[in-house]
Amino acid sequence: MTKCDIIQDLLPLYVDRLTSETTNEMIGQHIKQCETCRKQLAYMQNPVDEINILENQDLKKALLKQQRKRRRRLFFTAASALLLGILITCGFLYSKGYFNIITRSTSPDGSASCMVYDRNIDTWEEGTLIRFQSDSKPDGELMIFDDHYRFNNISWSSDSHYCLYSATSTDNRTMLRILDSKNNSYINLDRLLDEAAAQSEYFDFLHTGTAAPPDMDYYNMHYRFYDWYDNDNVLISYHCGEHNGVIQYNIKEKAIQKVDSTKVEERRDFKPELPGL
Repeated sequence: MTKCDIIQDLLPLYVDRLTSETTNEMIGQHIKQCETCRKQLAYMQNPVDEINILENQDLKKALLKQQRKRRRRLFFTAASALLLGILITCGFLYSKGYFNIITRSTSPDGSASCMVYDRNIDTWEEGTLIRFQSDSKPDGELMIFDDHYRFNNISWSSDSHYCLYSATSTDNRTMLRILDSKNNSYINLDRLLDEAAAQSEYFDFLHTGTAAPPDMDYYNMHYRFYDWYDNDNVLISYHCGEHNGVIQYNIKEKAIQKVDSTKVEERRDFKPELPGL
């Protein structure tokens, strides 16, 4: 065993001040002459660098772990908030009927609008709900609910006064309604057409030779919107048995102005000949 081995074995006791004065003097003299033992003593007296390295590594690992936890927590919080926001938004839109909108239509001048839903969004009954709003009635809206009707189309007169709404019932009968944007009201056009046809000379095939008015429910006239003739007159095609034709109906006067009619077997290529068509 060399003298350095003996000194290095004594260094722990020397650092803890457990050696005698004689031993201390011996170690001190050797340290002055031996660089290796001197470095060993310095390390034992000041192992700060290694401790700092170890502590820094542990601290770094702890910080990284804490950052990962924080990121996960933030991610789950943000995802939960986003999901909750989506659910609230969808619930709100559903309650307002936005998922049940069939179509929306605005008048040419922008003064009125019509929105059609595939059900009554207030009671959730099956059917078709029409919500009609106009500048003439800013504090309210006209609501029409029809059970067991499916939407066909909407058409506005060029002056934005009237909106014609068409729907078909389960028995394949077309319902026509004229919505008045100025007065915020509507009329059942198909019923008015029945009344006018029952009294019109254009529909002589409806009369059986008796003075009694014809039973329009029996004849079951089928109407369909054809076109606008002008702002007050609408063109409606009709079908009844072997008869087809087009009616020019005046909305203001609630009267038939003209009819172009024919039998199906006579003119299968029938095209209306009303002025302006």
